[in-house]
Amino acid sequence: MWYETTGLKARGGYCEVYNGIAHGDEDFRRPVVLKMLRPQHAHNKRLVKRLRNEAQLLSKVFHPNVAQVLDYVVLDNLPTVVMELVRGDTVRKLDAALPDDAPRRARLADLLLRQIARAMHEIQETIGQSFVHGDLSPSNIVMADSRDTFKLIDFGEAAIEKPGRNRQVVSGTSGFHAPELPHTGPTMVADIYALGHTVKLLRGPVHEGHEELLDRMTADKATDRFQSWKDVLAALGEPLGEVWTTPDQQKNPAGWRRRLGTAPAPGRFRRFTKAAGLIAGILMFAAAICYFIPTTDAPAASVPAIAVMNEDTAALHITGLPRQTTDISVDDQSFPYPPPPALSLQPGLHHIQVRLADGRAGDHTLTLGPGQALVWRFKQSILTEPSAP
Repeated sequence: MWYETTGLKARGGYCEVYNGIAHGDEDFRRPVVLKMLRPQHAHNKRLVKRLRNEAQLLSKVFHPNVAQVLDYVVLDNLPTVVMELVRGDTVRKLDAALPDDAPRRARLADLLLRQIARAMHEIQETIGQSFVHGDLSPSNIVMADSRDTFKLIDFGEAAIEKPGRNRQVVSGTSGFHAPELPHTGPTMVADIYALGHTVKLLRGPVHEGHEELLDRMTADKATDRFQSWKDVLAALGEPLGEVWTTPDQQKNPAGWRRRLGTAPAPGRFRRFTKAAGLIAGILMFAAAICYFIPTTDAPAASVPAIAVMNEDTAALHITGLPRQTTDISVDDQSFPYPPPPALSLQPGLHHIQVRLADGRAGDHTLTLGPGQALVWRFKQSILTEPSAP
């Protein structure tokens, strides 16, 4: 897979966002968004780490209201996050386009509140309760062109909440900062404050709805606000066991989530997928044992972790390696050719390196989701010639 930029989309403080095309085998092409570190910051270790952390955090999230991270690569010596292209208008553009008295405002504001509150709750369920977005402002939320679905598109300020830290410099969008931010740094209740004001902006000055709830979300004192996204959803009367946020999802929530590949479906289908995953894991384990039984011709190879699938792990199968391969490594785990049938890995970003006997080498970065089994096929195009002595 290789990527081509097709035009500048936006420019931020330390990144530039481009429209792009992902190219694969057999003329495969997919439109994507490329978020690249600006050239003047290419050697800023803090910003490089910040962009990489954003990719690592989002690589664990599969949700219909979050733009998905597809890859993390280095393009033209610039760290780059490859993301799903979301076609539509930001909440800020939507607000500017709609008259203040447009009846559509109240309905869209209600959808925005329910969808993003649920997305934040479920991101915390995936990553951890200390996760904060840091900038839930109108420019970072897009209403997709179809089905009235709102999506978070930028997590550049995302962080893990650290209570009590002092932040002299406040990041994010002016006008949506909670008053306490300079003293506390990003927090969940500050995120709740920002979303409340974003919803009020879209609702407009004419319409009413969720008055008491929004007033509590945007209270000046942090202790007067809701203390969790779960509390916000409870006040909205939203069930916490399922995810559906648009009319199409309400009609068939399980089917919607399966089509998106964002989360396991409830009920019978979930039990079926767990059983299928267990059976697949047993078969893979049995195949791996047979693979590594020593023969009289060669000693047994050391066995890396064998993939036994569950909801907390992912499996990687490497194929297509040439016979002159001398070494393969995934992250900090190395093993000789041929590789094992499958590796059990944690969900997230992983780095594959391949070395050949003639000195050529290549690497590739990919993302594994929870419970995902991925086959990666080696391509000659990733190889680079050995450097001259």
